[in-house]
Amino acid sequence: DEALAAMDGSTDVASLSEAVKGNLDGLQKELKDSAGKIYSEVEKQVPASTRVTMPKAQALVDDMISDVGEKYASPRLKAIAKMAKDKKLTYQAMKDLKSEIGEVLGGKVQQNPFGNTDTGKLKRLYAALADDQLDAVETAVGGEAGAALRSDLRYANQLTAKRKGLEKRIVNAFGKEGEGSIASKLMASIKSGAKGDVAGLNKVLKVVPKDMQKETIATALMNAARTPQGN
Repeated sequence: DEALAAMDGSTDVASLSEAVKGNLDGLQKELKDSAGKIYSEVEKQVPASTRVTMPKAQALVDDMISDVGEKYASPRLKAIAKMAKDKKLTYQAMKDLKSEIGEVLGGKVQQNPFGNTDTGKLKRLYAALADDQLDAVETAVGGEAGAALRSDLRYANQLTAKRKGLEKRIVNAFGKEGEGSIASKLMASIKSGAKGDVAGLNKVLKVVPKDMQKETIATALMNAARTPQGN
């Protein structure tokens, strides 16, 4: 007990679960705030009505339509192909399209407007739009300032991708409403780990922030060594 307590072990697994959730929520907010500041700066320098082009996304959509045939392509893909050729395409319209595809990939829409379009192709389209957006920002601002803003926007996109990955981890561990607990999963994984199956434990630890993994293991061991009465 003394050795495990020295590693921040506790007999209260429920409180540990709450601490892990609080840590993850804090990290999620930090990532969102950091990216938000950069996005706000980009919006100041590149107004929503700025005229843009999206050649990479256009080429990819044309290929996707060609692959399935014009007759069988989803109406949404055809609309995007038409949109990409519009000389009055705005920066905001490009951003909205990118967000729409991101929502579909994140499973946040009930009806997929892209029909049977393969998820892998949608990921490629999202990446192409992200590249077109970076190019549009750099072109709109121009010079060294444009290159610097492009670099900042790329970093903000990386922070957002990290935040979305973290959101998935939180949902998997605590449920969509965030009211679940990792306590039962942790204890079950420790018991199966004692029998040589560590897959469950590794899965739980992927959710736990690195600076809390030692505390988590110590707490799990502390509780696994006790009877239901706490002896």
